[in-house]
Amino acid sequence: MTTISTNDIIFATVIQYGTTLAQLKLSGMSSTEDIIRKIREALPDLGGLVNLSLRNATMGWRKLCPVMFERRTSPLKLKLSFMRPAV
Repeated sequence: MTTISTNDIIFATVIQYGTTLAQLKLSGMSSTEDIIRKIREALPDLGGLVNLSLRNATMGWRKLCPVMFERRTSPLKLKLSFMRPAV
């Protein structure tokens, strides 16, 4: 069974196009959504299809699943400066 409790130690590996992008050791997670949220924090520019390997060291299971991440776009930051008219 692939249940996750807050006491479990989870090893998450994110692989895209055969390249390992991140290896995370997580605890305090209670769901797959929590794990994906942490991956988003670690890889804010991640986009596209990745293979996510989850290993629960406490319960002894491993799960490999494809996950599609939508690329986040950064909000456009503008700095406006106005010149004072010459007097």
